[in-house]
Amino acid sequence: MMARRTPAFSRRSFLHTAALTALTGILTACGPERGLPRPTPTPAPTRTIPTPTVIGVPRPWQVVSTIEKELSRPMAVTVDPSGNIYVLNTLIPSVMKFDNTSRLLLMWGSEGGGAGQFQFQVPSPRQGWTGDIAVDAAGDIYVSDANDRIQKFDPMGRFLTEWGGHGTGTGAFQFPDGLAFGQHGDLYVVDNTNHRIQRFDADGQYLGTLGTDGNHPGQFHYPLAIAVNRTGEFYVTDTGNYRIQKFDANRRFVTLWGSKGTGEGQFIYLGRIAVDVDSNVYVTDEGSQRVAKYDPNGQLLITWGATGTSQSQFSQPFGIAVDRQGNVYVADHALNRVTKFRQ
Repeated sequence: MMARRTPAFSRRSFLHTAALTALTGILTACGPERGLPRPTPTPAPTRTIPTPTVIGVPRPWQVVSTIEKELSRPMAVTVDPSGNIYVLNTLIPSVMKFDNTSRLLLMWGSEGGGAGQFQFQVPSPRQGWTGDIAVDAAGDIYVSDANDRIQKFDPMGRFLTEWGGHGTGTGAFQFPDGLAFGQHGDLYVVDNTNHRIQRFDADGQYLGTLGTDGNHPGQFHYPLAIAVNRTGEFYVTDTGNYRIQKFDANRRFVTLWGSKGTGEGQFIYLGRIAVDVDSNVYVTDEGSQRVAKYDPNGQLLITWGATGTSQSQFSQPFGIAVDRQGNVYVADHALNRVTKFRQ
């Protein structure tokens, strides 16, 4: 979620006590609230954004499986082309890799600022969380964190390189968050508190920047996450503006949808975003405790989820990913689990 130092739109804080056990032990955490004060964005320019409507009667989403006992406040999830599942834990800062049967394959990381360490909790006096995970075509893993950097690891979790640093200049970050790869292997990084998207090659060479702070098309206010489809078009959760923006492969603005609220096509606290092989768009809304699926142009297709603790319910749904078979994975930060859904 959003973590952030100056104006207050940041990842929500929570109070917790935890008993941490061995690698495969069970984490019990109390107090799901991570909420920080949220700003009221400046009203957007006059523009009518039609509220999407549901088409037909879609089939419901069914729970296939869950991963939960090994997790500690999961914030992000991604799936590689082989179906391996990667989860970013925040309370015990670490990366966990599972196979497609949910068997744990690998875990690495500890809290700190050194190579192979992570800091997902935003330093005092700010509170909240920031960080994401992505996997490239070669199987290398990239992680953003509150140390204002990107780290790159090989498929076995061995540290390769890092880049970044705190600041507002080219290649620097203020709470880097969402990560996604473009069609040519370039890495998009959501630079949350700088209200922009930065682009790098796989070794951290700076390639360009998109966006400034604001609420006009192509501008962002505390953007959080990004997803790229097979043709290079990409979608950004512009969380501070309660909307999703779409750009073409040349990074030109295409369209946007969303507003603040609990109705269809509206959002309270936009989380992460994913796309499937047909370029349908999936987003989590932690404030409404639901997942929404849209067509590539923002037409609402279906929503699911409600507040609760059963397998089909959510408490703080945040991370989301879609595999090549169309299965959807949702990381619930408060319930310490990743749930796999199939329609």
